[in-house]
Amino acid sequence: MKTNTPLGDDNSISDQDLEKLGLEITARLEAMDDPPGPEDPRTSPKYDPRVKLYQQRYALAELEKEIEASVQECRDHGLSWHKIGMALGITGEAARQHFGKKKSA
Repeated sequence: MKTNTPLGDDNSISDQDLEKLGLEITARLEAMDDPPGPEDPRTSPKYDPRVKLYQQRYALAELEKEIEASVQECRDHGLSWHKIGMALGITGEAARQHFGKKKSA
């Protein structure tokens, strides 16, 4: 049975033929559909989009605590409210108003 390969009489293949074959295989692989992935959780009747909001709100609260600690560290090292505000992308006065008030227990 004869196969359709670019082999010569001495069973060798030229670099040009090998490149063509590689390009053909690549094109075939790219044309295939992606393998099916897991079921999209959004289609489940138990899916609740609020869960992501809860997770993001928690992450935001944790990040806010980290920022407050960093601001306090900056103040402990003598940085001005102006410099802290610049790092936060707000004015120094806004930084002072937001982070400068003492928290009551």
